Amino acid sequence: MEPRQFVPTGAAHVWYYRNPGGRVTDDFVRTFLITQLNGCRHVMVVHHTGCGLHAASNARFRERMQPELHIDAGSVDFLPWADIDESVREDVRNLKESPFVTREVAVTGHVYDLQARRLRDVDVT
Repeated sequence: MEPRQFVPTGAAHVWYYRNPGGRVTDDFVRTFLITQLNGCRHVMVVHHTGCGLHAASNARFRERMQPELHIDAGSVDFLPWADIDESVREDVRNLKESPFVTREVAVTGHVYDLQARRLRDVDVT
């Protein structure tokens, strides 16, 4: 999915990148690599409650692909997760450890609670 660019009033330059599960994938890292050239120095990893990848499984997605889409997705990792906070921590770690993200970039983790309509911080240390 292409990132969406928003330029709010002021000096902030914000990129919104959404993908299934909010997971940090290779295509996200490639996109972020380019945004660093434009001065981006903060990434917020945000997952949300009620996500379809919560408690899902690769096996179940793969089982559906063949009869519904006629695609063998046997090698695809859909990055499902059981614990939302841990999935955020994992994605933050992946970004912080990536050789394509400069050490000057702050990476924070958050969960958006759909019912409460609130963003909460996740301890990623």
